[in-house]
Amino acid sequence: MRKALGLLLITCVTGAVACKSETTTNNLSDTSATTMTDTSATTSTMATDLTGTSTTGTMVAESHSIGLVDATNAEYVTSSWAGTGNSGTMTVRIVNRTEREWLIHVDVGTKLEPSNSGVQSMVVTEELHVTMHPHDSQTLDVEVSCLDISKDTPDTTDRGWSANVSTGLAAFIGCVKGGDDADKLQIAVWAARGATREQWVDYFVTYQGASRAEALQMAIAAEDDGRAILARCPSS
Repeated sequence: MRKALGLLLITCVTGAVACKSETTTNNLSDTSATTMTDTSATTSTMATDLTGTSTTGTMVAESHSIGLVDATNAEYVTSSWAGTGNSGTMTVRIVNRTEREWLIHVDVGTKLEPSNSGVQSMVVTEELHVTMHPHDSQTLDVEVSCLDISKDTPDTTDRGWSANVSTGLAAFIGCVKGGDDADKLQIAVWAARGATREQWVDYFVTYQGASRAEALQMAIAAEDDGRAILARCPSS
């Protein structure tokens, strides 16, 4: 039995559908800088590695770009995801475990799978960049959409997540957001995932407070919107 998470603010035909609730390694080279001076010339020798850039004897910090999933898998950082009770947002806490400065990017299409089987899987819908200084830690809000219409929105107690980048989801989200119906991304995602009419009706009754008759009309409108978007952006 799914828990009630509050009324959903939806305009199915003309606006967006929110998900559930409004409670809602490299080879390293040494870095060196040697200056030799005589009466006729000055010679500077410089080299760079993954820790910085040397210019005339001065070390300048350099950020190195990497995806969050890759950085986590390589153990450069740790990342911990959590729900918020809001269908459009999750949080991620990132901790830099290294002496390096990283420019971390959270990729669109990053698929988040919960350890709690009753909670929706989620997908990142807006790319995010953050600079992580050595041993820095930051907690960030990340824009997401829900993937499973019949399951609950993750709340703050849902903290067990695995993350992988889906190129298929990334391409689909990019296509939808590139059109005039970008505000219907959640409808598009659920349509692509095969939401049935009965699931739509149940969703609108449970979370919108619609009557069965009203929910049926809303479900039909959602299906029409979904078909139109999928005609332009086929899902694989």
